[in-house]
Amino acid sequence: MSIVVTGATGALGSAILKYLHKFNTDPESLKKIVGTTRDLRNVSEDLKATGIELRYADFDDDSHILEEAFAGAEKVLLISTDVFDNEKRIVQHKNAIDAVKRAGVGILYYTSFCSGGYENKSVSKVQQLHLETEEYIKRSGIHYTIIREGIYAEAFPLMLNWTPESTRVVVPGDGPVAWISRDELAEANARLLLSNAKEYRNATTVLTGPTTFTLRQIADLIPEVTGKPLAFEVSEQAYVQAALKAGQNEKIVEAFVTIYKALEAGEGDIVDPLVEELLGRKPTSAKEKIRELLENR
Repeated sequence: MSIVVTGATGALGSAILKYLHKFNTDPESLKKIVGTTRDLRNVSEDLKATGIELRYADFDDDSHILEEAFAGAEKVLLISTDVFDNEKRIVQHKNAIDAVKRAGVGILYYTSFCSGGYENKSVSKVQQLHLETEEYIKRSGIHYTIIREGIYAEAFPLMLNWTPESTRVVVPGDGPVAWISRDELAEANARLLLSNAKEYRNATTVLTGPTTFTLRQIADLIPEVTGKPLAFEVSEQAYVQAALKAGQNEKIVEAFVTIYKALEAGEGDIVDPLVEELLGRKPTSAKEKIRELLENR
């Protein structure tokens, strides 16, 4: 029986597969690691070199082909798709979950989002999509582990809409975020997949960094590292106007605004010890990781 990880060509999925490869040195165990992707042409040379089996899987396809991608799996890690249309995204997730059930998979792991903690409510439209997916998994009758994942520290430029040339950043809301290194998040996911601990079965887990850091704090840190002044402003109106002027989709902009409003409501103010327990060491703090990212740009 194998472990299947979807999104093999994505940043998180490929990193998780590499850690599974690293932790499984026995040739027979390596044969039981599988990655799926909707485009096998995009698989990196590094991932190909591991010898991990790669299969085609497109969540827009609800036919037997998707079911075949999960065939023989004891565990499937379903990495949430990157579509910003919630209606399309929930259909993709449901197609994958239904295929997992038909394939007779032992346990389904789902990468949800850490916003709002364990309560089934959120200001964020993106989190509402994740909560709907979580509920669908629970109603499916499949054994599951929900993994509510913190925001990648590597995503801070996107969250701030910042580039090294920026002199001013505007966000529609601000609040604490327990940013986590994507590499440490990938390692934690891999170790969770390899664990057979009963407390993770039919449970919701949370993977975050060890400390929180607000967007304003990041904006204050940037000049310290770069030596370039940076103005910071919280204004929903200015943010939306700038985004629409730049040609961004109005529906996507609206959804993004609710992410910031969720932060403003304190939904990102969650620090959980599980990553440290899984890694066996203290994960990198938000400030330390973001400083490192800035210094290496």
